[in-house]
Amino acid sequence: WTSINPILRVRGPVASGYGRGGKKLGVPTANLPASLFQSALEDVTNGVYFGWAVVEQSPSNDASSVTKKGRNTPIKVVVNVGYS
Repeated sequence: WTSINPILRVRGPVASGYGRGGKKLGVPTANLPASLFQSALEDVTNGVYFGWAVVEQSPSNDASSVTKKGRNTPIKVVVNVGYS
């Protein structure tokens, strides 16, 4: 296996994909817009990588808001860099 060095950290909104990932894989998927990370990814070889992700809860002005399950917690992920 090959690691990406230095470790990449990216942040962005979830973008629409082709609608086939979660249906074919049977697990939730999320797409980040490649346009936001073009320069960070230009030296990364196309492939499948593992990593960590955090789904952030949307900010709320309500001080009594409860954190939704699965938010703000690191989870293991598989990351596809390149064409899907």
